[in-house]
Amino acid sequence: MKIAVPTDNRQTITKETGKAKEFAIYELNDVKIQNVNYIENAQTNSEIIKHLNGVDYFLVAELEIFLRNDLQKENIKFQYTNQTNLDDIIFHFTYHNSLVQSLINIEHPFISFPLTELGILQDIDIDMAKKNVSVMFVFPFPEIPIADQLINLVKTPVSELEFKFEYEIRVMNDEEKQIFLQLETQGWKGK
Repeated sequence: MKIAVPTDNRQTITKETGKAKEFAIYELNDVKIQNVNYIENAQTNSEIIKHLNGVDYFLVAELEIFLRNDLQKENIKFQYTNQTNLDDIIFHFTYHNSLVQSLINIEHPFISFPLTELGILQDIDIDMAKKNVSVMFVFPFPEIPIADQLINLVKTPVSELEFKFEYEIRVMNDEEKQIFLQLETQGWKGK
């Protein structure tokens, strides 16, 4: 994965993205930094877009409207950050994304679909600063027999990262339940 961050001093993010002295381009393998290159900013939107070619995410503190529009036209993903230190920015972004990916890919033990796709795992909220993850479990029926097993499937990777885990439970509405039952029929593994 490649991540770009505007900087003037190679230590902190620049607020005025288009006027940044250069862009730090981080090459990552999972959550580890493999390489960092610095590309001088020619300070025109077309040159900035050219420099960002091949970048997966552009992390910014602020973004001018015209540059934002150009990024969107070129399908360059950008994300705002409140962090200022480049190391902190990369750390928070990579661990947050890694945690989100691990949670959204957790598969139901008896149905060949992730819990998120089944509508069971919703409202994933990750607070990196407080090391806290909160989610909503939405079950098709009250008191399902594998509720604890499903909760532990999500709790385990969160706890392994030493994050606090909080959850709420509710029952699916009719529309959610209908989608769940269709997917259950489609992906049933048996047991």
